[in-house]
Amino acid sequence: MPQETVGEPAKLRTADHPERTDSPEYVKSRKWLMSTAEGGCVLCGGQSDLTHPGEVEPSAGKLQDHHGGGIYVLVDEQPVLVALNLFPIEWSEGWGADPEMIARRVAALNALMQKLDLATYDKPITDSASVMDFVDSTFNANVKMCAPHHVGLEEKDAKDANGHQAVGIHNIPYPIWAYQGFCDWAHWDMWGGTTGTIAVAPDPATGGGLVINVSPVAKAVDPNNVQENARLVKAWTTGTRAIALPPSHNLVVAAKQGG
Repeated sequence: MPQETVGEPAKLRTADHPERTDSPEYVKSRKWLMSTAEGGCVLCGGQSDLTHPGEVEPSAGKLQDHHGGGIYVLVDEQPVLVALNLFPIEWSEGWGADPEMIARRVAALNALMQKLDLATYDKPITDSASVMDFVDSTFNANVKMCAPHHVGLEEKDAKDANGHQAVGIHNIPYPIWAYQGFCDWAHWDMWGGTTGTIAVAPDPATGGGLVINVSPVAKAVDPNNVQENARLVKAWTTGTRAIALPPSHNLVVAAKQGG
C-alpha cells in the first residue's frame, strides 16, 4: 500500500490512490479561496497569493490550501471563515472514505448551510470519485494556512507572519496547533524557547508553567539540564500529562521572555 510521510518519524498507511495531481475542482477551489475568501492564514493572518503549494518553501509569505472543512458566512458580501466542520477530509484520506458516510455528513452540513442561507453541496456522493469531488471542492479544500502552520516540523525552526515559532497542523495534536492562534505571545512563548518540541502554558497558581505537550523528537532545551528534559519526555510518553514546572525552570524562564 502507498505510504505518506507526515513529518518525522510518523508514516501513515493510506488507501491505494494515484499520484497527487490538481483536479479541476481543486484548481477552482484554490482560486476561490485565495482570491475571494476573506483573510489570510487562519492562525497568523499571513497574506494570500496564488502560488501553488507545491512550489512554496516553508515561509510565512506564501499561503497553502488545507483540506480542512471550513465553514464560511458572508460578512459585507465577503466569505469569512467562522468554523471547521467535524469531518475535514485530507486528500489521501478521501480515497479510503465510506461514500455512504460522507454523503450523510454532507447532508447534515447542507442542513446547516440552508439555515445560514448559503450554497449547499448538491452533487451525489456514491463512490470514491464523487467523494474526491467533494474533498477538492470549496466545501472542504478551503482553509488558508501559511507553510509553517500547515507543514512546519517540530524539530525545525519556522516563523509565521508575526515572527513566532510555528508548527504545522499535520505534525502536532490539534489542540496544541490551535493554541498558536490565541496564545498571548506578547507575554508568553508557548514553545518555551524551543522549535516547538515542548509546549507549555502559564500556571497562575504557582507562577510557573504546565507542560501541555512533549514531542517524540524533543531535544534538550538546556545543555545544563539534560536529565530534567529527559524526565519531561519520559513523563509525557508514559502517560503523565500535567507536568508542573517551577518559576525557575528554564522552560518557564524562556516562555516568559516574550513579556
